[in-house]
Amino acid sequence: MRLGFRLPVLALLSAVAGGCSGKAPTSLNCLDIGVSGIVIRVYEATTGAPVTVNGTAVAVDGAYREETSGYPYAGGVSYSMALERPGRYTLTVTVPGYRVWSQNNVDVRQGACHVETVAVDAHLQR
Repeated sequence: MRLGFRLPVLALLSAVAGGCSGKAPTSLNCLDIGVSGIVIRVYEATTGAPVTVNGTAVAVDGAYREETSGYPYAGGVSYSMALERPGRYTLTVTVPGYRVWSQNNVDVRQGACHVETVAVDAHLQR
């Protein structure tokens, strides 16, 4: 399945009934889904080609820490994190054969219904 990443989201069915992430119903038509706050796409720094080797991504916001492996997309690997969790994150991506990549101060904001997804491109060096 090819995903359009203009505004990447990972939609998961939510166990919460009745609107926007358990909030009181409003005039908005909020969907009962979970939206990823961060989507990291990885590329080769020298060629710009998508990295096809799966690794690990970590997102840290204060005491909160989330670690995930990637999933395939459009010939490369992508990492989806911070499901419905606003915050200011430090991101780290570790992929075999590449130097560790990191980025600080990635802000995920709360929108009217869900978090606003931040797409991050990680350019990995060998």
